[in-house]
Amino acid sequence: MNDIISEILTIQTKRDVVILALCGSADTGKTTLAERICDELNRMQVESNHLSTDSFLIDREERNKKGISGYNLAALKSNELLDAVEKLEQGNGLTYFPYDNRLGKNVSESRLIKGSAVIIIEGIHCFHEIIRMKMDLKIYIDAEREVLKKLRFSANIEKRGCTENEASENINEEMEEYIKYILPNMKHSDLIIELNEKYNYKIK
Repeated sequence: MNDIISEILTIQTKRDVVILALCGSADTGKTTLAERICDELNRMQVESNHLSTDSFLIDREERNKKGISGYNLAALKSNELLDAVEKLEQGNGLTYFPYDNRLGKNVSESRLIKGSAVIIIEGIHCFHEIIRMKMDLKIYIDAEREVLKKLRFSANIEKRGCTENEASENINEEMEEYIKYILPNMKHSDLIIELNEKYNYKIK
């Protein structure tokens, strides 16, 4: 993580607001890593906040009706995401409604992100072409396919409240959508982080 912090601080000498993108498959610890980076920067008196692209997904119920997963580009409210990123890029605050993975929809209670020196946009869609050029540092978390499947299975049970049968039901189909819609974006990365099933991170 020290390498990432150093890179952010270097970019900050040239920017009023640094926008970092943290992308990768679902359940690879993007939110946790974003929180760790923000905690460290805030400890250094560099005001930092993070925003998940999950908050701009259509509800799971609607995705199921359409027969698509969250990886599908049609699942993203891309214009709303762009508006949010532009507000944060200009140093303004943002009020939004976080996504609840267990409920599969946005919660009713809003959250405020204050204008900050560093903003981390994390989630499967943070390399989306509509916002990609606004990112000062793009980081991709990669892992072997079988590792991603294991992490997804565990998260479906622990984070989404699925039974074991439900947890494994759509993993192969979701992996196909991940490979189709998200993985190709790895080529836009400035840094690639390798992940194992114990959530150990290593910069490639």
